[in-house]
Amino acid sequence: MTTRVAAAYSLKDPARRIELADLAAEQRRNQHKYVAAAGIGQPDRFFDMLARVGLEISAIGLNDHYDFAHNPFVDTTLRSRADHREGRRKMRRQSNAGQ
Repeated sequence: MTTRVAAAYSLKDPARRIELADLAAEQRRNQHKYVAAAGIGQPDRFFDMLARVGLEISAIGLNDHYDFAHNPFVDTTLRSRADHREGRRKMRRQSNAGQ
């Protein structure tokens, strides 16, 4: 059995889709970091499929029928692009202030 997924979509805006190859190119270009979670029988197949298209991920493998009463994402920081841009602006301001 082979896992194949062609595109990803935003949970916040499901109409926003991107081909996985394009997402991998964007990741390399912008140095994005991604976390992938899978709660299927063999999550490594899913993670391997993401690696084959060129995505570098931090993997969170969950057991089949995972009990979400225990939050597996508690140590995961989720950031938007706006958060990333604001962080870069703050770093530039701090750098300029130190000159």
